[in-house]
Amino acid sequence: MSERLIKVLIVDDESIVRNGLKKIINWEKIGCTICGEASNGKEALEKINELFPSIVLLDVTMPVMSGIEVLAEVHNNPKNYPGNPQFIILSGYSDFDYAHKAINYGAKGYLVKPVDEDILEEKIIALANEVRLETETNSLRTKSNKENLAKKFSQMFLFGAVDDAFNPEEDSEDMFRVAVISPVLCGCEGQLQSLKFAIE
Repeated sequence: MSERLIKVLIVDDESIVRNGLKKIINWEKIGCTICGEASNGKEALEKINELFPSIVLLDVTMPVMSGIEVLAEVHNNPKNYPGNPQFIILSGYSDFDYAHKAINYGAKGYLVKPVDEDILEEKIIALANEVRLETETNSLRTKSNKENLAKKFSQMFLFGAVDDAFNPEEDSEDMFRVAVISPVLCGCEGQLQSLKFAIE
């Protein structure tokens, strides 16, 4: 498959459930791969930081740390989990309180065990598509920001001014730290070389 496989982490305290989840879906066919598994909430957080899964299938009732506690931790401390995983909750209980808490903490789905494989596959495909779209959007935004930054840096360096679109109050402080520190990262080295020849 040419497109990047979406990484999925399976978290459940029952090994029979974890093994079943690995087998009930043809993961590669739907553009995903199982990157790992965990048997409790604490281990889940460690694996999230280690493996950077895009999707986590998360059991609610587990030892050490529940699925809801895992969701709360990731939701309340996003900087500690830069991979920004998306969660689908798997629960043995059709409990409104569990579902309500899960959704409030950003879960993208709540499925009751035994899980219907067709519904699970449907949810995974939809969520994987969301992840791909977000990744593509962020990539385009980063490219656009870099091109704009290169243009502004070139104008400031070569002419001491920039066009009317430049507004320092609207541009992030981080962007200017990059521009000032490293013209190479901004893609301006070619223009600086041209300037050098012009002076000589």
